[in-house]
Amino acid sequence: MTAIVFCALFIKVHVRALLWRMFKLKNQNQSLCTLAKWSSSMKANTLRLGLNVTFSLCCLVLALLMFWSYLFKTQQNEQVGIQLVQAAVLPNENLSWRWFGQNTEGSEQDLRVQNEAEEQLAEASINAELLGVLKAQGLATATIRINGQQEKVFAIGDELQRGVELVSVSTSRVILNERGRQVQITMRKLEDMPIQLSNQQNAAASSTAVLQGGFSLANMFDALPVQLENSATGIQLGGISEEMLSLSELQDGDIVMQVGSMSIDELMSNPAQWMSYSTETTLPVTVMRDGQETTIYVNAFSLSARILPNLTSELMQ
Repeated sequence: MTAIVFCALFIKVHVRALLWRMFKLKNQNQSLCTLAKWSSSMKANTLRLGLNVTFSLCCLVLALLMFWSYLFKTQQNEQVGIQLVQAAVLPNENLSWRWFGQNTEGSEQDLRVQNEAEEQLAEASINAELLGVLKAQGLATATIRINGQQEKVFAIGDELQRGVELVSVSTSRVILNERGRQVQITMRKLEDMPIQLSNQQNAAASSTAVLQGGFSLANMFDALPVQLENSATGIQLGGISEEMLSLSELQDGDIVMQVGSMSIDELMSNPAQWMSYSTETTLPVTVMRDGQETTIYVNAFSLSARILPNLTSELMQ
């Protein structure tokens, strides 16, 4: 009996041990399955994250490339615009200006050689006077008085009258196409030009020697060259418009003797200096007024901005 009980207990203990081992093995299998599933899920999440990061980096690089390209094009366009503006306003060595038939010292021989080399043409049949020429790179204009009327500024290709076209501008003459034949108008010497003075100009010029060949600029003022007591040249102003009077302290009858630090003779021999003065806002101008020298300050920038559009409109007429 004791042996049977002992055998039953032994079998019971071994059965329990076997069942416990089977239970542990089952739990281990479940853990391995769970671990495999978790590992697979982690791999998928990692792959998705990598793809998202790569796509975001590609978009960022593309946006930076587009932004840099836009900045480069904008900077290039700004540089081209600045170059164009500078090329339009800077004076150049090819600028040439003659007025009142005046020859500067040292240039008379050059003009004589040029005149000898030019082909001699017949004088134009129209009643016209050549008062002045302005030549610069890409631009040549002539100021001409026709039939004693107010002067006008003509560019190459403009018609002076019906069938009379301006075709060339040189230092001392212009060439016209007059109904199929080429003719010329030469700039006469000062002593050959008629004097035209208003009553106010006659009164103001009583103490000076009046030179010939006055002109009117863009309906803003009349100018007449005069010779001062020291043999220097001055420019007597008259017929100053109300707008000019409001923009400056100039008065009718003023004789301009000096602009900035240069005399009128120096300015006539160096026309590029006029262009540099056009940006001054407080330009000193010495004038003879009522027999006394007076220095006034002129806003040349405002005057240029007002006069140049008028001059351009005359060129377009």
